[in-house]
Amino acid sequence: MTSMSLLLDISQVRDASLPENLSLPSIGDIFLIARTDQKTESEGFVPEVSWILVDPTTPRTDRFSLAMQYVTSEWVAVCEGPWPTSLTVGNSLGPRSALLGGSFQTTDNVSASEHEEKTATAFALRVEAYCVVQGFNPAIKNFDRALAEFALRCQLLGWEANLGRTACTLIGPAAEPIEHEENRHDDSDHKPSERVDLIAHLPHWNQKPLGAPPLVSVVIATRNRSAYLKEAINSVRLQTFQDFEILIVADGGSDDSQQIVESIGDPRVRYFWREHGGIAAARNFGADQARGYFTAVHDSDDLMLPNRLELGLKALHDNAIASYGAWVNFDNVTGDMIMHVTKEDFNLDVLSVTSQATGHPTWLIPTWIIRELRYDTRLTSAVDHNLATRTALLGIRWKHVGKAVVLRRIHPEQVSAVDVKNQKLGALLTRQFAITGTTTEAECTAVHRVKERHPWAQVAERANLEKNFTQYLPGQEQSQAIMVTGPLASKLGILTTYDQEIILGSEADYRGKVVRERAWLMRPSDDALADLAFNGYSVEPVQASTADDLEHVARQWVSLQLRDLQRTMGMATVLVGDVPTRPNFTDVGCASLYLRTFDGTEAWTALVPVGSAREATATAERLAIASPNILVSKDVPVTELMAMIGAEIE
Repeated sequence: MTSMSLLLDISQVRDASLPENLSLPSIGDIFLIARTDQKTESEGFVPEVSWILVDPTTPRTDRFSLAMQYVTSEWVAVCEGPWPTSLTVGNSLGPRSALLGGSFQTTDNVSASEHEEKTATAFALRVEAYCVVQGFNPAIKNFDRALAEFALRCQLLGWEANLGRTACTLIGPAAEPIEHEENRHDDSDHKPSERVDLIAHLPHWNQKPLGAPPLVSVVIATRNRSAYLKEAINSVRLQTFQDFEILIVADGGSDDSQQIVESIGDPRVRYFWREHGGIAAARNFGADQARGYFTAVHDSDDLMLPNRLELGLKALHDNAIASYGAWVNFDNVTGDMIMHVTKEDFNLDVLSVTSQATGHPTWLIPTWIIRELRYDTRLTSAVDHNLATRTALLGIRWKHVGKAVVLRRIHPEQVSAVDVKNQKLGALLTRQFAITGTTTEAECTAVHRVKERHPWAQVAERANLEKNFTQYLPGQEQSQAIMVTGPLASKLGILTTYDQEIILGSEADYRGKVVRERAWLMRPSDDALADLAFNGYSVEPVQASTADDLEHVARQWVSLQLRDLQRTMGMATVLVGDVPTRPNFTDVGCASLYLRTFDGTEAWTALVPVGSAREATATAERLAIASPNILVSKDVPVTELMAMIGAEIE
């Protein structure tokens, strides 16, 4: 049984032949979405239809992406032309098929002996593949080019994507070939890169189909580690990339881990308890339960850095389908840190020279690889090293992200401390397994290859660990301030739930439309920060330890925005000044910046294009600018402008 939907773009079809019970709305371009569950043999297509109305000027790629948000089936058949009277799905839709088809034939089925065929665009697309690569490349507006680039990304992830192979047949009245809109939305500015990124929209994708599973499953195997578990979970919830689930697999144990998970109240966190079987069995179980296409391995005593998942996904390109990074060990008592960096590549050459593989807490790997290869349950330690080695033997390509992505807690109860002998033995046996049969001469050759071709990854953060990572250590977060980016005006209620003062800043264009918003506050709890991330806010720490420091940071932001506005407005003369109330944008056609400080003081700064000193004076009176009027010519240096209005520049 194949679950399939039909997307029929009839936006350019005249006199479309539709079922009797359907009629066309009178406005907009139209995508018809119909769902059916049908077998692979030919049978009638009886749709339940939903209308999707789209702005007629919207490019075809955007129309398609909008319609895909409402798809809940496994497959989508897409066609342009008249309404088909039946749809036949062929046996070519295999388990690794992602995109099949191209130009199909719509057949006039007037009689059994007489058929007229006309070409129309049509293809069959697996919704799972569309979700994994996150749709079309946003830089490509031409639909056919975007579809071809999408097919390439699917192929690089191991799916079959062949636009020249027939996957289904659409039967219906004949139609004239549709006039495409290549000339309307060309991609002359889009130059194909030598690098093909596999994931199209990072860190946010706003057009994900309804009901699609999360892209990443974070699997945390734990046993009696409740003292560290909440910090580990919250470090995941604070990621810049939010399309994930968290699986907590308790490998036996008798602590309060389940109560801690339930107290968090995040629906993305799932808890499983199983009889003690070892870390390998627990991770295999987690892979079997995971819904994400990718798995991020994490330990219950470690901390993810905020961009760990985003960096891991961004590193996936061409045929590199798994990623890893550097990590920082920190002493749980003293806070002392040391960074661990591996080679830029991970393959058999590297394995034959060093027993250090990819650091397992930094992994991002397709879940199907774990399900197929499995962790070796005969080992009590080094199970990740063993699995990574077997992926290298199979030719799976890994890519280093070039940064540290995890803080690894060093304490007496960790596995590497209590099972150190077995861990070293497991790593030694794995390396020996990888190079079995290698002669001394061949091994020496491999050493030279590694030195010449596989350098150590260059991680700039290594030069100053304290500056780059101290703020993320346990116990440090309460002394840090944060800046929040997002739709503050529409979701201000979320921010006001915190028992502290907030600085708000916003920038509006000359029509009064808010184009940027920021909020600054002393750092709340990790639970509150995770709620902000879950609601679509971007959160990042700032260097401020007091309210005065934080207000200084906010005013610096205003100064920088003033400079950018003055540059982009491109006017010969600009009036800049503070105004007591929000400017009337439609009256003066100005841009503005708004700042509300801790003590409740509100201030607007207006930038108004004017043509003469007389006009500037009249405008200043109309806006009731209290500070002296300032006339700025476009040839006045920005530094002088900032000095005139009392702004500071770093």
